[in-house]
Amino acid sequence: MINVDHLNKSYGKHTILSDVSLTIDDNQTTVILGSSGAGKSTLLRTFDLLDVPDSGTLRISSDTIQFEEGYTHEQLQKIRSQTSMVFQSWNLFPHLTVLGNVIKGPISVLQKSRIEATQDARKLLGQVGLGDYENYYPIQLSGGQQQRVAIARALAMKPQFILLDEPTSALDPESEANVLRVLSQLSRQGQALVIVSHNMAFARAIADKIIFLEAGKVAFSGSPDAFFNSNNERIERFLNKQSVVPTLDAL
Repeated sequence: MINVDHLNKSYGKHTILSDVSLTIDDNQTTVILGSSGAGKSTLLRTFDLLDVPDSGTLRISSDTIQFEEGYTHEQLQKIRSQTSMVFQSWNLFPHLTVLGNVIKGPISVLQKSRIEATQDARKLLGQVGLGDYENYYPIQLSGGQQQRVAIARALAMKPQFILLDEPTSALDPESEANVLRVLSQLSRQGQALVIVSHNMAFARAIADKIIFLEAGKVAFSGSPDAFFNSNNERIERFLNKQSVVPTLDAL
């Protein structure tokens, strides 16, 4: 479980997150929504400490950091060992093959043998529909294929939570559908996902919980049904600007 209490983050005089408190449950999919500039990506990045809050508390399982008190390298590593980030821009190593990208973390960080890491990687590549691409290099792949490699790489680290920041924002519709299908499968298998997304149909279909940010504050935290049927004027205004499809049965 991820708990944040009274989290604050500013850059200079610009407040990004303001007194944010929320809980993200194990084995569920949480989707973070909000307008551009609401603080969605910053909040997601605090869970992996890629962005360090100015104050407040972050707790993942039994590991806790109170940011006013500072933290040690060991505390940071414990937090990061429980999360794995998938970025918008994939961030694959261009000089490594698909297989090389997936096994790098398990070998160098988890201290797995190359044989064990390779066996696991091949299973994961099959899971994301890329079992025949292990010897390809990133430049030989489409954007959607690269993003699925990035998801396999995240899974290879055996994290409790996979964090995804707008994972389909740079993809064409067909590639987006392939990535969303993989994420839907992971969600059904009980892998805890925390997703910043602009895709309302996907959010409605996959989420166990919706978190809606407004100007760096939590304006809503609850079920998808409660969110998409809300009478709150701000939520209604937000949804009216989006394209909301009732279901994504194809996923």
